[in-house]
Amino acid sequence: MVDASGAILANAEAAFIDDAPSDPNKTLRYYRALYTNRPQGATGIGFGIFKPADGGLEFLTADQGTRDMDARRVIVPLP
Repeated sequence: MVDASGAILANAEAAFIDDAPSDPNKTLRYYRALYTNRPQGATGIGFGIFKPADGGLEFLTADQGTRDMDARRVIVPLP
């Protein structure tokens, strides 16, 4: 979760390794993070997606929506 300036207030990360899914008919993988309390000042959820690259990670860029970090993170507003 992020505040209006984009500062991270709560963080969760998930890595999806290229292992075979437990069910070959299900190729979609998901992750969820539950927060019992919304951090004070949180105005949105920022997420970015990256892929392995030579010697590190490469962020994928978003082409739509509210973005920051040079379009590497999409911000979804909280209600």
